[in-house]
Amino acid sequence: MAYSELSVTSDAYLGPCLDGILAQAKKYHQKTTLFLENGWEDALLNAPMYADGHADGLLIIIPRIDTQLMAALQRRPTKLPQVLGVDSRDTSLWPEGGCSDVDNVAGAQKAVEHLIELGHRRIAAFCGNEDFCSNEQRLQGYRNALQKAGIPFEPQLLFSGEYHTEWGARNVGQLLQRFEGAPLSQQPTAVFCLCDAIAVGALTEFSRRQIAVPERISVIGFDDIPAAESLGLTTVHHDIRRVGESAVSALLALITGTPRETRRLIPAPLVLRQSTAAL
Repeated sequence: MAYSELSVTSDAYLGPCLDGILAQAKKYHQKTTLFLENGWEDALLNAPMYADGHADGLLIIIPRIDTQLMAALQRRPTKLPQVLGVDSRDTSLWPEGGCSDVDNVAGAQKAVEHLIELGHRRIAAFCGNEDFCSNEQRLQGYRNALQKAGIPFEPQLLFSGEYHTEWGARNVGQLLQRFEGAPLSQQPTAVFCLCDAIAVGALTEFSRRQIAVPERISVIGFDDIPAAESLGLTTVHHDIRRVGESAVSALLALITGTPRETRRLIPAPLVLRQSTAAL
C-alpha cells in the first residue's frame, strides 16, 4: 500500500483493514509481509521486488485508478495472484486477479434513498478523490437513487473534493456561496457525503455557522468510522475489517486454485442516527 501519514494502524480505514488481513492470514497459517510506499510511483518502481519469488500472492490495498502497477506485474515472466483490497474495479483484465470491497453502489443508493424517503428532493453530494474507484461507484449509487425516484440529476449539486475532513468544511462554504440568494425551493435540504471524514468536516462547519443539523439541513455519510456514533451521524456501515479478511480468502483461493468467487462485495447496511430528519 502507498501511505504517507504518521500511522497506518491508527488510521480509521487502513487500520481495521490491516487487522482483518493479519487475522485471516494467521487463521490460515500464512505469513504476511507489509510493503509501504510513499506513492504508487514508488510501488511501480519496486514491482520486481514484489515478484521476486518470496511471495505466493499480493494484496494491493486501495490502488489509484491510474496506477500501472497491476499491468507491470502482469508483464513479468512469473505472474503472481493479485487481489485488490478496498477496491472493486473490473478485474477481468487479468486472470490472476480478484478484489474485495464494500458494495459502494448499493450502500450509496441506500443512503440517498433514505433521504428521499424523508422528503428530500434537492440532495447535494460532497465527493471524494476522483482517482479512487469508490468515488465513482458511490456517485453511481447517488444517481441510481435519484433516477429510481424520478428526480432529475443536477450537476450543480455535486461538489468535488477529497476524502478528508477539511473538504467537508470547504464544501459547506461552497454550497452556501453557490446557492446564496436562491429561492428556498432551489436550495439543497440534504447533503450526502461520500465518506464520513467529509461528513465530520461538514457537521463542524454547519455548527460553526450556526446552521442546525438536521433541522435546517440533513447530513448523511458513508463508512461508519468511530467518530460517527459520537456525532450522531447517520451513515452507511463499511465493515472494512471484513473486507480485509475477505481479501485474504480471495487471494488464497487464487493461490490454491480453489473454485471460489474472487470478486467479493461486502454488504453495506444503513445506520440511522440523529443527523437526518424529515422535511
